[in-house]
Amino acid sequence: MSYKQVLMRRARVITPPEAVDIAIQLRSLAQESYALGREAGALLQRLNAGWQGRSRERFFRTYASLPSRAGGAGSLADRLAGKVESTTVTVWETASETIWQADSPVRD
Repeated sequence: MSYKQVLMRRARVITPPEAVDIAIQLRSLAQESYALGREAGALLQRLNAGWQGRSRERFFRTYASLPSRAGGAGSLADRLAGKVESTTVTVWETASETIWQADSPVRD
């Protein structure tokens, strides 16, 4: 019986460091998108108060959905940040280990 050096492979699951940075950037974009949506909504309300006629109707048909579209973009960026942040990869590592190995039986 003896000790023996062998190479062992082990899997390690990690979150890549760049995934956290990308998620932070996506969340920042989401916050900017939410802010733009709020600003667009406030502007549309001010325009709505003192504007009348066909040009008003055309304008609002085109741009009234802008605040909700900006909010939707923010929601998408938030969801993507969560997915990126939860991304994992398997890294295989090889290390030398000492194991106990019984002597082989002798056959005649």
